[in-house]
Amino acid sequence: MRKYTWDEYYEKICDWSTSTQIKHISDLTSYGPPDEITEVASDFFDEKAASRLVKKALDAGVHFTADNLSDLSDSINRETLCRVVRSVTGPLTSQQLQDLASSLDEEPLQILLRNNVPCAYPPDTVVAVANDVDEASLRQLALHADGCFSAEQLATLRDDDLDSKTLDVLVKKALGQGVRFPAGEMEAWSYAELSEQTLEKMALSATGTYTEEQIASLYPQLPESVCKKIFQKYHPPAYDGVFDDDTEVPEPPSRKPGLLSALLSFWAGAKLSSTLWDKKDHFRD
Repeated sequence: MRKYTWDEYYEKICDWSTSTQIKHISDLTSYGPPDEITEVASDFFDEKAASRLVKKALDAGVHFTADNLSDLSDSINRETLCRVVRSVTGPLTSQQLQDLASSLDEEPLQILLRNNVPCAYPPDTVVAVANDVDEASLRQLALHADGCFSAEQLATLRDDDLDSKTLDVLVKKALGQGVRFPAGEMEAWSYAELSEQTLEKMALSATGTYTEEQIASLYPQLPESVCKKIFQKYHPPAYDGVFDDDTEVPEPPSRKPGLLSALLSFWAGAKLSSTLWDKKDHFRD
């Protein structure tokens, strides 16, 4: 049986049928560059044969690159693909990370990220792959991001279930860099389980204007003294002038709620009641 070097095999494959190409995999005595092997394996349109060629190349010491992974992900079986992923070394570019996050299945993607994290990627890249990576990988990517996240990007990470501890670190960093969060987003942030100190800084430096209902939504998460500061700073229309900076607000008797407490409790209670009725209507339907 004749043997072929990779160069001889690669030169002849255009003249051979696919079945002949596959037949002569066993006759190879050497293997060429990963780009050529990827090209041949992808053109087989035969997962079993493509996996056999790639495994033999790996056994011979061939190292594939990140650019090969997207093409091979649809050509070889998962076991072989995981082996290829483990052979990839060095950091991925932002574009490679985004492309592979959308093309690789969970197992090979997590192997790839473990081999390449921590690497510093721009915040927009981290946000782009947030839905495709597991929680641990997202945490590492976010904490090692090359730059500061915007308020909008942090809201996206919050909605993608980034853990509260990591979110707190990122929000503090953003606040320190001058990032300000919209007043209209503060209710959503109040449910993110951030530290009281972080939430207070966000609320008191927020952009835009609060409504009285939005401030009431913060009441369960922030001390009354902080909510009072928000009233004093932002003057919601319904309460304009009630808490002027130069007005002394007396302490309410212990048996009666203060004006601010009563107003906030009213709004919070009304909101809870509305939520409960909505849920009842949902289950009734």
